[in-house]
Amino acid sequence: MLLVFVPAAAMLALGFFAVRDVLVLRRRGVRTDGRRIGTRTGPDTGPADVAYEDGKGRRHHIRVRVADLPPEDGKPLVPVVHDPARPERAMTQAALRKPLWRADDGHLLVVGAGTAVLTAAVIVCAHVL
Repeated sequence: MLLVFVPAAAMLALGFFAVRDVLVLRRRGVRTDGRRIGTRTGPDTGPADVAYEDGKGRRHHIRVRVADLPPEDGKPLVPVVHDPARPERAMTQAALRKPLWRADDGHLLVVGAGTAVLTAAVIVCAHVL
């Protein structure tokens, strides 16, 4: 009987795996200033590259959505949050502030929860009818 919940459990696990970087950065992330170093297509479309330095002075790069960058007002600085234990794990501060379901691949959490609720509703209806 519990096997019917396997797809829902798998989707929830996949969703939590997809947003684990967000959860880790919210818990132990360190803020630093990054610099916007370019955009892949146009200035307002496509991904943008941001360079930042970790606490040990090593330089890292991340690719972010242009929507997750602050408006360009002549300042190339971008607030970046990185994990001191794994400095290549980073994202912009704006992306980190989004609700989990709006994070990259966070929709998998919603799909998993919806699948679990739908499965439970079908089981309850099957027993009632």
